[in-house]
This record gives sequence, structure tokens and C-alpha cells, in this order.
Amino acid sequence: MTENTNNNGGTNYVRFKNLLNGKFMSAPEGAKAGSWIYCNGVGTPLQFTQNGSDEDCVFKLNGSDLYLSFKNSSGAVKLHPSSEEASFTLKRYACACSIFNIHFKQFMWLKGEEPYVTGAGNPENTNALWVIEPA
Repeated sequence: MTENTNNNGGTNYVRFKNLLNGKFMSAPEGAKAGSWIYCNGVGTPLQFTQNGSDEDCVFKLNGSDLYLSFKNSSGAVKLHPSSEEASFTLKRYACACSIFNIHFKQFMWLKGEEPYVTGAGNPENTNALWVIEPA
């Protein structure tokens, strides 16, 4: 996969905000493998590089070898040292997008303050829509 770049040839860094609660993804307990991810306004928003196109991409945490992924058993979104099974498709709408895991064929959504990738994710619901902003 290729790293997305902006018009000036620089890398595009992004951060995710859930449309329902307006909070960015962060890892208040520290950005390390297995870290829980929250959208609660606590901590610095996580910044990622989108590698690949909107049809097939992974999100690598800036300054690390960690990827936006999730725990298989619970579906909780976490940081993982591998991009295996962490490929997503973005479907962009006017003000947000849905994030669909290609391998498991499920959408990312917010339950309370915690993002998940499970069968309960429905892109017609506001809790499954994400604003991807430049970081």
C-alpha cells in the first residue's frame, strides 16, 4: 500500500472524530500495543497516516509501528503491531464517512465512549459515522 500525500508532496496525517459525540480517538493510558481507544475528550487525539486508497487502506499511528485495528473476541478498537486484518474501506458522505473492515465485513461504531468493529455497526446510525480530519 502507498502512503497518501497532499498536493505539496507531504504526507497526510489524519485523526478520527465520532459524529455522534464529537470527540476524537485517543489512548489516555498511552499509545502502545493493545491500548484501549476512547472517544471521550481525554488525552491527545491520536494521529494516523492513511496508507492506501479509500477502497483499501490501513491507518498507522504516527511515530510508531502500531495500526488501528480491533480485538477479535470483543470487537473493541485497539492499537496493534500488525496490519493483518486491519484493512478498511471508507465511504465518504457530505460531512462524515463510514469505516468498514474488509476482512470481517463489519463497520466501526461508537458504544458510549468506546469504538468497536462488530455486526452492530450500522452506517445509517450517527454513532457509526466518523469525521476524518487533517492532523
